Amino acid sequence: MSPAAVPTTPVSVVMGATGAGAVVRDEPRSFVVEAVRSIAAAGGLHEVEIVVAHDAAMPGEVVSALLELPGLDLVLVPVPHGTSHAAAMNLGALRASGRHLVFADERTEVRAPDSVAHLSAALDLPDVGMAGPKVVAEDGTIRHAGSHLTKGRLEHPWRGLPDDPATSPDLFVDRDVDVLDPACLALDLDTFHAVGGWSEEVPAHLAHVDLALKVRREGLTSRWCHASAVWTFAPPARRPSSWEVDFVRRRWGRILAGRTA
Repeated sequence: MSPAAVPTTPVSVVMGATGAGAVVRDEPRSFVVEAVRSIAAAGGLHEVEIVVAHDAAMPGEVVSALLELPGLDLVLVPVPHGTSHAAAMNLGALRASGRHLVFADERTEVRAPDSVAHLSAALDLPDVGMAGPKVVAEDGTIRHAGSHLTKGRLEHPWRGLPDDPATSPDLFVDRDVDVLDPACLALDLDTFHAVGGWSEEVPAHLAHVDLALKVRREGLTSRWCHASAVWTFAPPARRPSSWEVDFVRRRWGRILAGRTA
C-alpha cells in the first residue's frame, strides 16, 4: 500500500482469546501470540491498537509472551471464564480506542501484507458498514470468500476451492456479500454502536450472521476485500441445525424476504 493510500483512521483489533495452542506446520504455537505477532507485522497502518479480551484463566506464560512482544500498543482485558465469544468481543470493544474495529479470532494469522489496512480503507467507502478478508484454510484452500443467504441458509460458493486466479475471477475483485466470516471482520465504531454490537442471545456460531443482518438493516453493505487475507487454524464450522435456521428466519424474516423465493 502506497504511503498516500495508508488509512489514517485509528484502528483497534479486538481479539478473543483462551490461550489455546496446537502444533501448526510442525511447530508448536500459542494461537493468540502468533495471531498478534502477525497483525503487528502486517503493516499498512500508521499505528494499530490490539485489544485481547482473554479468558481470565489463560495461562500465565501466554500472558507473559504477549507482553514480551516488542513495539505493540497492547491492551489485555481479562473476562470471566465461560464468557461467550460475543460477550468477550463486546467487552473488548468497550476498551478499544480506535474508530475502526477489526474483530479477529485467536486461531488466525495474517496472510497478506496490509490486510488490516485494506479492511480499514473499505470502511471509509460510502455505504460500507462491514468489511472482511479472504479466509484460507491451513491446506491452502478457501474457507471463506463471502457468503450468500438463501432461505435462511448460508451458501459458500468458493469453500474448498484452490486459492488461485483460475478458480474464479470473483476471488480477485472486491464485492458486496451477505455475510462475512467471523474469523476476521471489521466495522466502523459508529456502526458497531448503531447495531448494538454483537448479539449475546443468538446461537454462538450464528452471531456473525446476525451481525451482518443488523448492518444490512441500517442500509449498509458488507464488503469482501480480496487483497486482505488471513489463515485460519480453526476447524470448519458445522452446518446450522433446522431450529437454528428457523431462529434466523423468525428473527430476520422481513430482511430475508428480498432474498428468498
